[in-house]
Amino acid sequence: MMDLQPGHLRTNRRRGVTLLELLVVVTLMGTLSTVVVTRYGRNIFSDMDARSEAHQLWLDLQHARSIAVRNGTAASVQFSQASGKLTGYRIVEGSADKQKVVGEPSVFSSDIRITATSPTVQFTFEGHAARACQINVKGPNRSWVLNVVPLSGSVRISENQL
Repeated sequence: MMDLQPGHLRTNRRRGVTLLELLVVVTLMGTLSTVVVTRYGRNIFSDMDARSEAHQLWLDLQHARSIAVRNGTAASVQFSQASGKLTGYRIVEGSADKQKVVGEPSVFSSDIRITATSPTVQFTFEGHAARACQINVKGPNRSWVLNVVPLSGSVRISENQL
């Protein structure tokens, strides 16, 4: 038997978003993003790039350390540079005479500036860092500092306002 109540047919008829509602939402999002970009400029996106690079580098340092412990060999993060500026890095497993690159090399964004106190951060098979290293990742308004602690091999990250 069919349910013939008056509200039954009306509630099932509308199931989606109308084109007009979708157009209003897209227009509002475009307006808000325009206001944000004109208010903060491109610097906000460069700061996000710097934050992203710092956190990815932190993760890759942790990854290199875990490779060293898991495989019982040395592992390192080696920075590449051009014209005195750091341009990227790669994770390398093994000793100096027999090295294997792990994964794809990473390239830094040109909008940020990265400096390191050492061209290589090496971890022993026990997970210790061979020496201390400080890596600075600078955006237009903020910077991040990664400190590699030699005895424990831990990597600490902190944010600074410029």
